Amino acid sequence: EHFQSIVESAKYAMANGVDPLLVSAGSSGSYFIRNMDKQIVAIFKPKDEEPYGPLSPKWAKWIHRNLFPCFFGRSCLIPNSGYTSEAAACILDRRLATNIVPYTAIVELSSPSFYYGFWSHHGCYSHRKLPPKLGSFQLFLHDYQDASTFLRKHPWPEQHYWGNAAATASTPPQPARPANSNDPWTHTMQDSEISSNDHMLNLLQPSTAVSTPPTNFFWTADLQFQFRQELSKLVILDYIMRNTDRGLDNWMINISWDTSDTADLANTSVPRGPRPKLKIGAIDSGLSFPWKHPDEWRTFPFGWLFLPIALIGQPFSPDIREHFLRILCSREWWSQTVKELRDCFAIDPDFKERMWLRQLAVIKGQAFNVVATLKDPQQGPLELARRQRVLVWDDIMDIPVAIP
Repeated sequence: EHFQSIVESAKYAMANGVDPLLVSAGSSGSYFIRNMDKQIVAIFKPKDEEPYGPLSPKWAKWIHRNLFPCFFGRSCLIPNSGYTSEAAACILDRRLATNIVPYTAIVELSSPSFYYGFWSHHGCYSHRKLPPKLGSFQLFLHDYQDASTFLRKHPWPEQHYWGNAAATASTPPQPARPANSNDPWTHTMQDSEISSNDHMLNLLQPSTAVSTPPTNFFWTADLQFQFRQELSKLVILDYIMRNTDRGLDNWMINISWDTSDTADLANTSVPRGPRPKLKIGAIDSGLSFPWKHPDEWRTFPFGWLFLPIALIGQPFSPDIREHFLRILCSREWWSQTVKELRDCFAIDPDFKERMWLRQLAVIKGQAFNVVATLKDPQQGPLELARRQRVLVWDDIMDIPVAIP
């Protein structure tokens, strides 16, 4: 399997001196995992280095935990379970067939770059191996950039100028900004720049595939439709797993370019040349799957709610409605999905069945709202976010049976 081969190559590189690099941004101990060519292949997040874990390398969270316990963490989330939430988000993503979460699984790794207790480090100096750490291993997204950067460079067209999603491709294009040496799409970072980067997701690794966009990028009707479809997937995935940390800096956008000569040759109104294909990547899902709905002064709104109303205010498309209604109304799908999610969370040594059942009640309640929204062709993400919070509990009932 491709994922397992990447894990093995990372372990081999670590055994041969290519140590992980601590991500300077963020509130947890996250590490860039590299291969023998020193290219980043994954992000590893150990359980005990989570924001409020016992070995968190970030001093801000240590001070927060020890000096300001009244503001400690998010009460709706199970402490130190972010790594299982990362893997569970990948499972839910695959089960929903949205395919926007990079493949993520729980693995064990050990490295001197990780933070250990005193006795573990002392054992390392005594030529004893460091104990492996349990954590989430998520494949790195190459040639992506965070949504906030992308939308600053290519603002969503105004509704009064571009019209709705059915606008024709003959609409005057928005002129693109000229490419320059500071363009994140064409910039390749060196190892010395990694630690000083303000956000890990602005890192782009060298790639053999040609993904640098031409300078004539603009929002065609087809590209707008692609973006709305991808964004709808993100909205529904985030809503079902109740992501409490979805901003514009932790979901990514990739533009690849189809250079085939047969692209829309019959339509003379579409400019010939490379055609863009847009893909969204959803990362940083560790603060998802709460055991209760947020009910305190922080409500953790979804970041995509603050996108332009011309983008986020549209109803879900018929394709999206048909796809998710077929899945979410299937008993077989729910049975298998619940089993896979439970197996994932049960990997955690601190797993408790009663807390999992509470998480499941939130998941099913969120899915209930999604189904109700999708059944109305006039509703979209804004209507979904306004719905009343629901919990759906499974219960066993004794039904008397009359014996003839």
